[in-house]
Amino acid sequence: MSDTTKITLNIDGKEVAVNSGATILDAAKNLGIEIPTLCHNESLKSYGSCWICAVKVEGARTMVPSCSTKVAEGMKVTTNDDEVMQSRKLCLELLLSDHYGDCLAPCQQTCPAGIDVQAYIAHISKGEYAAALRVIKKKNPLSLICGRVCPRPCEDACRRNLVDSPVAIDSLKRFVSDIDRAKKEEHFIPPVAPATNKKVAIVGGGP
Repeated sequence: MSDTTKITLNIDGKEVAVNSGATILDAAKNLGIEIPTLCHNESLKSYGSCWICAVKVEGARTMVPSCSTKVAEGMKVTTNDDEVMQSRKLCLELLLSDHYGDCLAPCQQTCPAGIDVQAYIAHISKGEYAAALRVIKKKNPLSLICGRVCPRPCEDACRRNLVDSPVAIDSLKRFVSDIDRAKKEEHFIPPVAPATNKKVAIVGGGP
């Protein structure tokens, strides 16, 4: 039989009552308070390994992961202040410090062309502009145009939004495309597939 004892706690100045055994993350959801998570999966036992969901609990010596920390009577929780956001930012930076392209990121998933955004931004960060452009043009040969007119759905999906502001993905695409354009005759042109003798009609003025 499940324990239906109610625990009352305070989250961001709001009181909420949840079942004993619930986590801070569960309680926050009941209040409509969104706490970002990365490793959390409701089907699995939580270990709080990424700490992106860190919150501040009054009386605790350090931040605690909200996905695995059980509620306690009278607990006072802060989910959104400068200290909490700085802690999450640090955890995210540590996770990404040596991690470039093993996962399919939300930015790539929402890119209409399916460009490997993580890969080309990693190349740019190392000053490897030609390599970055090759990654972009593998999926999108019109990088110079799209670097100026793309509506940037990738930036809306960027996980940096959970910390501060999105990576300037489209501007970076434009940046390396402008460098390539300046090379004139030496600029990179993707390999052209063999002719199929088929024709294409383009209707409209957009890219």
